[in-house]
Amino acid sequence: MNVNDKVRFKNDDEFGVIVKQEDVHRCTVRLSSGKQVKEFYTELVPDFPIPTGSWCIAPTYNNMAFLIMGKRRAAPSQYECEYDYHYQLDTGPGLSAWINGAYLKEIKQIARPASVGEFQAALESRIPLTYIPQGFQNKGFTIAFRGDDRSVDRIFREGFTPRREHVSPVFRTLKTENGESYPQFDIETSTGVCVSRNPAAAAMFPLIKREAKRTRDETNLYAFFAYQPFHTMELQEAEATRGANARYRGYIESLLQGEELVLGKEGVPPETILVGFEVHREWDSTDWTAGCRYEVIGGRRNPQTFYNDDPNYDAFRRTIESKIWDIHRTHSPRFTG
Repeated sequence: MNVNDKVRFKNDDEFGVIVKQEDVHRCTVRLSSGKQVKEFYTELVPDFPIPTGSWCIAPTYNNMAFLIMGKRRAAPSQYECEYDYHYQLDTGPGLSAWINGAYLKEIKQIARPASVGEFQAALESRIPLTYIPQGFQNKGFTIAFRGDDRSVDRIFREGFTPRREHVSPVFRTLKTENGESYPQFDIETSTGVCVSRNPAAAAMFPLIKREAKRTRDETNLYAFFAYQPFHTMELQEAEATRGANARYRGYIESLLQGEELVLGKEGVPPETILVGFEVHREWDSTDWTAGCRYEVIGGRRNPQTFYNDDPNYDAFRRTIESKIWDIHRTHSPRFTG
């Protein structure tokens, strides 16, 4: 690679232009933001055309998710890509315009199946990201749990919403890095609100990080009504029985312990949250898959919940609170399949 070559970073597809060769191993790259960073040549690839139908993130547009609808040759500046791309907001028709590829990153192939059959075909084709069609959305509701280390006051006020708005949650199959495939078989977390029917699994979140300096930390565990969820667990069960996934079966079966559900762009309104409990955790190690031991400290009831006027609500809430207390001094599931 040479000075003025247009490149993308392997880890997140961010665009840049090589402006200086540092030595035989590294160079200085100017990003589209104007920032300059030093990087190893082995972590860069030549810029490439973004395929139509890809899902990209646009940092200069508040990290919105864009769906690429087409491309055209650009008249680029020195620090821009050779192509402009026609995009629309990933939430569906609305904002639609052209943007130079230099301002797009995290480029991922994504399928938009219109039916359950098309969804199954996309999974069999190993498309890395696939929207879950509405046919998988449950029409009822259930009690669910979620761990979150933000303040209880904030969650009672704001509820839970996806980090990025999408037409539907996205299911992940395999990811490929350096020619190797790695199993995921779960939800792309930015596309929905991931929750669990199992409080012992939900309280593991947020997960400990590999670089954590200590193995003891705290989270808050919330119980709420989850309306019209997508049952991730049912998708995982189907994938575990698929012959092509035999080598990943143990991994997928370990995920089933999470009893995961996902909620779409509506998320969890604050008025549907019943209680929030403080939970302390002692992790076995900084590898989250080994799990942790819980100490339930105590809980608070949401005074703004929809259900306070129901004469049966107090008894029902106490039943849910007892499920949270049941994880006190127990160990979480282990995800080491």
